[in-house]
Amino acid sequence: MEHGIPGEAGVLACGSQGEPVDAAVAAAEGALDQLQAVDLDALDADRVRHLLEQGEVLARRLAAVQTAVLDTVDRRSLYHTDGHFSARVMVRHVGRLHGGRASARMKAARALRDLPELAAAFAAGRVGVDQVELLGKVHANPRVRDAMRGREARFIEWAQRRSYRAFETSVRSWERRSVPSMAIKPPPVSYT
Repeated sequence: MEHGIPGEAGVLACGSQGEPVDAAVAAAEGALDQLQAVDLDALDADRVRHLLEQGEVLARRLAAVQTAVLDTVDRRSLYHTDGHFSARVMVRHVGRLHGGRASARMKAARALRDLPELAAAFAAGRVGVDQVELLGKVHANPRVRDAMRGREARFIEWAQRRSYRAFETSVRSWERRSVPSMAIKPPPVSYT
């Protein structure tokens, strides 16, 4: 198996299946080169704002691809071929990520696997990375995981209409209300 920095010649190639991947990566790199060549100081305020908005959408879509690739690595246990313990460890190593960033991405991947409407909104760039990662953290709580499936549309609406702070407050409030109450049992009494 070849190793290297994504985008290096041949890194993504895997026979005829690699050719469409390599072509897509090359096209994305070409588009990024064009964007990086833009003289930002020559743009008026409206164009800069437009580029700011569209840049965020593009970053979200790329993050959705990264997350989908990680999900594939996890579902198919492809991390074993590289000698890694898990998909999280593999993405941390291959991407040279901080452990917290790798964990957040892994939780997001698992949440998106369970929440297809959210996955579609993320892939389209309509929901931000921070919102998806928060939902990934909440989804990691097995006591609310099933209830999240019926709330996808609401979470997407909140993510699109609210500031991140208001979104987080709403999601955490929903999570607290959704966790079944846990009866507090007194410690057992020992009569010995």
